[in-house]
Amino acid sequence: ALIVEDLDRATPPTIEFVHRLARRAQSSHLVLLMTARDVGRVADTGQALRDLTSTGIVTEIQLTPLDLTDVWHFIGSIAKLPAEDTGWSLAERVLTKTAGVPFYVLELLKALYDAGELAVEDGVWQFSDAVRDPAGALPMPETTGAILGKRLENLGETALEVFAALAVMERETSVKDLAALTALDDEAVTGALGALQRRRLIGRKSGMPAALHDELAAAAIQSVPAALVSRYHHRATELAEEAARLGRPSEWSVAAHHAASGGDFERAARRAGKPPRRRCTGCSIRCPSRCGATWRRSWRRCWPGSARPDAGSTRALGNGRPGGTRARPPLGSRSRW
Repeated sequence: ALIVEDLDRATPPTIEFVHRLARRAQSSHLVLLMTARDVGRVADTGQALRDLTSTGIVTEIQLTPLDLTDVWHFIGSIAKLPAEDTGWSLAERVLTKTAGVPFYVLELLKALYDAGELAVEDGVWQFSDAVRDPAGALPMPETTGAILGKRLENLGETALEVFAALAVMERETSVKDLAALTALDDEAVTGALGALQRRRLIGRKSGMPAALHDELAAAAIQSVPAALVSRYHHRATELAEEAARLGRPSEWSVAAHHAASGGDFERAARRAGKPPRRRCTGCSIRCPSRCGATWRRSWRRCWPGSARPDAGSTRALGNGRPGGTRARPPLGSRSRW
């Protein structure tokens, strides 16, 4: 089985790859499970998702919002409700604020817990007077965006900046890279990550910290000054460029993304056009004289332009004629291009 999450955030070529994989799934005994919102982040992604579902290759399952009973069971699955009427009253008000979206339901409960309006003792929910009052509104902001922002309150400046840096990276990130982005030492970053994990704002992927949800990451970015976000993008560009020079060519596109997000569009255009670096295999072998023109064309491209031999001279070298020299790549030509 293969699970592909958040296809609405993927690029159209990635969705096309998943499309091809789905066509082969039945013959290869592969179960492919994909999740996506019904609207892509950009128009091209939305169209690619519609193309994928219209082919009949995949079975589309629409997930509807939770209803009142679902929310009541959701709350009761976390801890036991003290009284049925109180549970239904809380579920009704939670449903009103969240429209039954599971992520918002969970984040609202976390916000109430962080604010001391909810607690759990011996596996049973404990409600504050404001939550227990069925006629009163929940002591939370009106919009879901503001509720997510409230979850970031009282984090402290260091933890909030580290969370914003993690959000800017948009993927799991090492402590070392977060320290480079925030100009903090490793100990301070580690402490901030611990605070974020205790507040259930981040998790771990491949052993490295990552935001639990993209909307939490967006709330973190909105909670810090725009100049700080721009500086993080600039430093993330430098980190990606360094990784690309060390042999990870896919990082050039990451550098282009961060440069554009930071407002450096000229740099983004240069990085987006950076060619992939591939090894010229013709330079790493010794060719027998019978291999002919294919090999000659391959290794000739590794000669410096001023010293590159013409086709006639390489043909004479490569035919293994008596008195001639068998063709070999020039010294120092084992390079990348």
